[in-house]
Amino acid sequence: MPRLKGLGIQLSRLGGGIGTRGPGEKKLETDRRRLRRRIQKVSKELTSLAKTRRTQGSRREKDGVFSIALVGYTNVGKSTLLNKLTEADAYVADQLFATLDSTTRKLVLPSNIEVVITDTVGFINRLPHELVEAFKSTLEEVASADLLLHVIDVANADPPTRLSAVNAILKEIGASDIERLHVYNKADLLEEDQKIGMRMSEDEIMVSSFKKSDLEDLARMIDERVKKGFIQVKVKIPYDQGSLRQWLYSKGALISEEHMDDGSVIELRLKRKEVARIEEYRV
Repeated sequence: MPRLKGLGIQLSRLGGGIGTRGPGEKKLETDRRRLRRRIQKVSKELTSLAKTRRTQGSRREKDGVFSIALVGYTNVGKSTLLNKLTEADAYVADQLFATLDSTTRKLVLPSNIEVVITDTVGFINRLPHELVEAFKSTLEEVASADLLLHVIDVANADPPTRLSAVNAILKEIGASDIERLHVYNKADLLEEDQKIGMRMSEDEIMVSSFKKSDLEDLARMIDERVKKGFIQVKVKIPYDQGSLRQWLYSKGALISEEHMDDGSVIELRLKRKEVARIEEYRV
């Protein structure tokens, strides 16, 4: 809206007739009013989208589904990686912000555990606060994830700047403490001697999205992290602890339930971080 002032003298002419405030109104004022209406409309759509995302996220959490989010600088190949891992059809283009809305797909890991993996909007250096707000519904997928796959363009000439930009945005949306795997993508663009000089830690892996063996290695790496994130527990909940029983149903995947005289014996698969609350009831 502020940039309308610099679009030339065409915006300074007077206008009149139906749809304007009067014969003395400038076209600049008309265009500003049109933009305000557009902003209001998009803001309402974003609010509605945010509610939908929260509902979907709550349903997945209730079903005990492990959630993974792909994060990283824009144009590092996140959408391509999602497509190859899950045989999805997310939009892919060599451009900034090719992904503006999140895409969530099911991924079956080597151990047959089913997880959901979400492709999110790419970050940029010094992402304006207004854009963070506009992408809030998409970025909420990141903040609620159990595991982040930080995708990095290994062939890019300036990775430190991009890494700091991603870290800053993750901190701003409250996702900096979520467990993270670093996926160095586009390995096919490197020479062999360049790959040899790069050492990967246990939290890092170098892949090409177009190489099947690399994708299989990444799937196994994710599988190990997911298995560490869940634990199978058996608890005995007294009948007067109805709220705790409802909490268990909402957080874990039920395996079996048996009703005894003094309570219900429930066996379920629960995220490891949730176990502390029911520790005293374990049998």
